[in-house]
Amino acid sequence: MTLRRSQRRPKPVTIWEEKGAPSAASDPKITKKTARTAKKTALKPIAVGPLPEAVELDEKQLPELSTYTPPLELRFEPSESLATGLSELDTFQRLLTPAVIEDIVKATNSYAENARKTEEESDLHTRLWKQVNTTDIWQYIGCLLYMGYYKKGRHEEH
Repeated sequence: MTLRRSQRRPKPVTIWEEKGAPSAASDPKITKKTARTAKKTALKPIAVGPLPEAVELDEKQLPELSTYTPPLELRFEPSESLATGLSELDTFQRLLTPAVIEDIVKATNSYAENARKTEEESDLHTRLWKQVNTTDIWQYIGCLLYMGYYKKGRHEEH
């Protein structure tokens, strides 16, 4: 099987000067550019008179200012750390109080309920949602911390 070569012949290369620069008269595609914004007139300065000379202040002529004493006297007393004698877990649990964990549980269950109501019929065959509790949230946080500390290549390796 022999392949046919293309019968197209390329145009000869024309140099810009030979061709002549295009103009609006010779080429209907070229139009005169118009300004896209309205021209604004420049502001003219108004003569108001000479500027006053800078006033020199003499420190000796200024009135004496009384010293300010605040109505409350604040004293700094160093306090003991609230985390002394606590384990790492107890210290962490002081940051995430039971009230915060309860808020996370309520928000998670509420989000799941709203997501189940709005999903399409094609997704109805997904797993059933089981309400989470505080233990589940603590386990999830522990898993996140573990995965952050021991970095693996894939999630399946954890």
